Amino acid sequence: MKHILIFGGTGFIGRHLFENLKDNYHITIPSRNPQKYQHLNGERIRIMQMDQHKVDAFIKFFDEADAVINLAGENVGSRWSVSKKQAI
Repeated sequence: MKHILIFGGTGFIGRHLFENLKDNYHITIPSRNPQKYQHLNGERIRIMQMDQHKVDAFIKFFDEADAVINLAGENVGSRWSVSKKQAI
């Protein structure tokens, strides 16, 4: 079975995406707070600890993945103030 790595998988779009993919793929979702999302872990979904300062730890995730989807970043679903535009 194919394996997909989804960065931003616990966000608004990511949650909907993995719900649609979870029956046909193994999915890994890196998270800075995996304890918050442990209820999502299952036979084909795993939430893994992410430490953005230890890039070498991600090599194994990329080696296992058949595809990588990056949805991480600033939330664009709010008012676009000057500071919000800067963050985006």
